[in-house]
Amino acid sequence: MELLKEKIVAKNLDVSVATLRRWRTKGTGPRFHKLNGAVRYASDDVRRFAESRARISTQTPATVPEPYVGGQMMTCTVERSDVCV
Repeated sequence: MELLKEKIVAKNLDVSVATLRRWRTKGTGPRFHKLNGAVRYASDDVRRFAESRARISTQTPATVPEPYVGGQMMTCTVERSDVCV
């Protein structure tokens, strides 16, 4: 497993580090790991997050991976984050 620093992840996703931190606080960004106080992202998790944001039209809602609940990943739509499947 390759772990990436938040600065690298922000650059790869073309967002600011502040945006990445806000996503982390809200739980809407890629999964992350806390190692001795340092935040790191697994490259596979970042890739999956980016893929989950792909759309085929502007009318199609993007899905945002939510944290694992009971060993099962929940997926919520951006428009209705209160509705998860």
